[in-house]
Amino acid sequence: MKILWINGNPNKNPGGTETHSIHFINSLKDKVDLFAAISKDSFVDKNIDLDAEKKLYISINGELSPISTYKLIKFAKKIKPDFVIGNNGNEYINTFITARFSKAKAVLFRHMTNKQPFFIKKFIFQKVYKVIAVSDYVKEKLVSEGVSKDKIAVIPNFLEKNFIFNEEKRKLFRKKFNVKDKFVVLFVGKIDEGKGIFDFLEAVNKAKRDIPELYAFVIGTGKDLEKSKQFCKKYKCEGFVRFEGRINNPLVYYLISDVFIIPSLADESFARTVIEAMATKTAVIAYPSGNIPYIISNLKNGILTEKKDFSEISQNIK
Repeated sequence: MKILWINGNPNKNPGGTETHSIHFINSLKDKVDLFAAISKDSFVDKNIDLDAEKKLYISINGELSPISTYKLIKFAKKIKPDFVIGNNGNEYINTFITARFSKAKAVLFRHMTNKQPFFIKKFIFQKVYKVIAVSDYVKEKLVSEGVSKDKIAVIPNFLEKNFIFNEEKRKLFRKKFNVKDKFVVLFVGKIDEGKGIFDFLEAVNKAKRDIPELYAFVIGTGKDLEKSKQFCKKYKCEGFVRFEGRINNPLVYYLISDVFIIPSLADESFARTVIEAMATKTAVIAYPSGNIPYIISNLKNGILTEKKDFSEISQNIK
């Protein structure tokens, strides 16, 4: 089987779809004849283990990139793939056209729940071989928009094999980070209001009054990073909240943490960070946003708050 995988996002600050491409490409490359159409020096380019002759460099910033589409068609006609896979919403049209010209089957991954343009929803989604949703929640959203159930398959996001709990590493890193005697809570994600960063800071700030040993790590960056730091300065939580910035592999931070908090106000299409926490035996407290209630059964494998209220998070931390 021959696959042409497309992720042409030139953004060097990766998101979930870029991580998704890396995981899939590195997992599939030894099992199928895999080629990748990617942006040069992007996060994907730097983190996939693929020979140079199996890479096509393109750049896709919008839903239709004529030059990149031309390059894709030319490359696809040369390698003759069985499947052309588009991993990002901006690549759906390019993927569809490339598959048609190279007589391959088009497959589109759907990571998000935001509504698609009428043309993509009513024409392209109906004509491709499969639309792969990353969760049952996303599948339900697709069906509600008129996509046939027969067109949709679900393949959940997954983690790399080494993303697991290790007691010895936990002890080692807790000592190294000087948190051996601390109660550590963790935030991982984009630092913006929609992902709940301010609810997180409010919750840990309130919980600290009753838990003197509480310590918090914030992993990630985003448009509200400076505003978040100013919040900590104003409410004097700088001494127990550490902003670590972007971390490519956050495994260590999950290992040293006792509780992972995801107070997302957004419509989470999967919530990969929840399964990252579970894989490292880190307790999860979450708002019931999007796909999260599909993963967490309250008080069985985590805690779901009843409302999106930071006071509930604080109480559950305690």
